[in-house]
Amino acid sequence: MKDTYIKAIEEWVQRNEKLDVDALQRNHSDYVKFWVQPWSNLRMDDSAVMPLDGAYKAAMVYGLIHIYTAWQEALEKCGEPYYLKIWLFENDVARSQVVCAIRDRLHFYDGTFEPNATGNFCSDSDYAGIVGVSSFEWMPCFALHVYCSDDLGEVSDFESEAAYQAHKDWFESQQRNAISTSIIGGKECFTIRKDVVWVGGKG
Repeated sequence: MKDTYIKAIEEWVQRNEKLDVDALQRNHSDYVKFWVQPWSNLRMDDSAVMPLDGAYKAAMVYGLIHIYTAWQEALEKCGEPYYLKIWLFENDVARSQVVCAIRDRLHFYDGTFEPNATGNFCSDSDYAGIVGVSSFEWMPCFALHVYCSDDLGEVSDFESEAAYQAHKDWFESQQRNAISTSIIGGKECFTIRKDVVWVGGKG
């Protein structure tokens, strides 16, 4: 019998492999995220409830490649320039997605991530054997995130003082890793490199 989670991933691919060209021409962009439970259920610290690794991680990456390939075929038939990439998050893998854009949003995503000069995507054993991976060019980047002082919250926002303290410890650990600080709307804010993102595409 096929693993329940593998089946769920395959069903997610089937639901999303067809690009809605009409919607794309109206909105000029589209994307599909990895909305498969339990990985799409998030905790307060943005981590997945269940780790996505091993065969499940490989199935997800293969699914992204399959969706990318199907969308690329549809975009080629449209006969106009397009942006089409896989965003593969290295740590928070469940945030990975396929993104496309045309016309006035063609370059909208160009500055989404901070370039990272180091890394070799295909050296990861989880990816090396996946069909299609080596046919992509993978650019390593950093996903940045901005937190502000009010993101810490108050004790009353949590179920217990212990839950608040755990969140506070996590928040302060993020603050120690800040690469820059700023004042936004009168609030003290800081920016961190939240994850490594592999931006994959062809041509």
